[in-house]
Amino acid sequence: MSADVLALPNDEGQFVLDCDASDLAIGSVLSQVQNGEERPICYASQLYDSHQKNYNVTRKELLALVTFVKKFRQYLLGRPFLIRTDHAALQWLRRTPEPIGQQTKSCAMQYVQGSP
Repeated sequence: MSADVLALPNDEGQFVLDCDASDLAIGSVLSQVQNGEERPICYASQLYDSHQKNYNVTRKELLALVTFVKKFRQYLLGRPFLIRTDHAALQWLRRTPEPIGQQTKSCAMQYVQGSP
C-alpha cells in the first residue's frame, strides 16, 4: 500500500464525490478523473452535533451528501459530477416523485446541479 498524494484540480475531468456516514461522524473524498486515473483532491470529515447523533442511518447518509456537496461547492458548481454512496435508500430518494421535509432540500440541490 502507498499513501495517495493529493492532486490539484483542473478544468478537465469529471469530479467524483464519495460520501459515507458512521455512528460517530460523516466523511467524504472528492476525486477527479485526470488522464484516465481517479486522483483524490480533498478529504473531509465532521462529527455529529447532539441532534444529528439521533438521526437514523438514512438521514445520516443524506446529511453527509448535503454537507459535502456544500463544502466542495466551489469545485462542483456548474459542472456534472458523480456522487457515490453505499446506502441503497438514497437511490430510492432520487426516484421519489414528491420528497418531504429534509429530503426536499437534497432533491432541490440535485436539480440545481443539473442531474434530475
